[in-house]
Amino acid sequence: MSNKNYLTIVLIIAILLGGVAFLVWKQVQTDQASPALNSFAKCLTSKNIAMYGTDSCSWCQKQKADFKSAWQYVTYVNCFNDPNKCLAQKIEDTPTWIFPDGKRLVGYQKFDVLSRETGCKL
Repeated sequence: MSNKNYLTIVLIIAILLGGVAFLVWKQVQTDQASPALNSFAKCLTSKNIAMYGTDSCSWCQKQKADFKSAWQYVTYVNCFNDPNKCLAQKIEDTPTWIFPDGKRLVGYQKFDVLSRETGCKL
């Protein structure tokens, strides 16, 4: 293989790796939650509000995605992994948000609804 061909291959590989690195970096940036969203998620948890769902539930996945990286602060019960908790709470549909007083919000919830119903500011 000539030096020219070798250099061309190395250059192509470098460009591809650079493109992949950029896409990964861009995805990480997109998934980062704002400080306000982090505070909102922490507020939900501090008020003992939990979301019950499953990995196969598309609305649960959308709800999680909306929180971005702040999702780590939300109390979440995966009904597939912990069915007894979901049976005890009589979960029939997911996602279901449960409040300490027994109140429920069933289905996908927009942040303004969660904020209004919980008193957590966003």
